[in-house]
Amino acid sequence: MITYREAQKRIVQHARPLPSQITSVQETIACVIASDLRAPINLPSFDNSAMDCFVFKAADTAQASVKNPVRLKICGSLRAGLSRKVRLSRGKVFRIMTGAALPTGADTVLEKEKAILRNGFLVLTETVKEGRHVRYCGEEITRSARIPTRGMEMTP
Repeated sequence: MITYREAQKRIVQHARPLPSQITSVQETIACVIASDLRAPINLPSFDNSAMDCFVFKAADTAQASVKNPVRLKICGSLRAGLSRKVRLSRGKVFRIMTGAALPTGADTVLEKEKAILRNGFLVLTETVKEGRHVRYCGEEITRSARIPTRGMEMTP
């Protein structure tokens, strides 16, 4: 009889990986991924809002101050999953949900906690930096990027 450690050593010495195979996702639990992957799309696949809030053009806030507040007209709401293209005009703002696509012309998102609302307008008392709370297309993963998955175990 051999010891437990000796048995482990012999198993490791003689074990060989199984050949790779293509299988359905449902059959992969506890399997090991055989190679790295390439991203088929950008992630996110479009510019979108990182939070529920208001979306507008940062340049519209360039002159905003406590003594000179800027008023932007609220002209609708944008939900995540909305497929139609929307254009944002100068001096306008949309309510926007997390994950919703930014309208054409918009570049900045202001969180609800900083919003001052008066009679259908968003009132801003300070400038807002361009790109705030925006998740840009491909920011997390770009199309064709190598995703290091080789050797990872598939789990739920």
